[in-house]
Amino acid sequence: MYTITRKELVLEHLPLVKKVASKIYKRIPEGAVEFEELVNTGVIGLIKAIDRYDENKAKFSTYAYIKIRGEILDYLRKLDFLPRTLREKVKSGELDALKEEIAAFVSLE
Repeated sequence: MYTITRKELVLEHLPLVKKVASKIYKRIPEGAVEFEELVNTGVIGLIKAIDRYDENKAKFSTYAYIKIRGEILDYLRKLDFLPRTLREKVKSGELDALKEEIAAFVSLE
């Protein structure tokens, strides 16, 4: 792929990781996750992008951006204990109707 090493690629694209992590960090509730956790997860996505990159398909920075963002979002989804459907209902304001369902889900009364 490149004549530079993997470590050099990671260091070269670290600002991209921080940019993606920053955009996502601004949109999540305060105190939910540390910014450094998002950056570390983004670096994992960057390493995966380096390993799987095919130069015939796209520009590396574009491909890496997608992989980094996806890795961070997957990490955040793993942290969420509610299924996506319940999370959407909570956001839409149907919380009162869901109290029993949520309590059953987390085994509380």
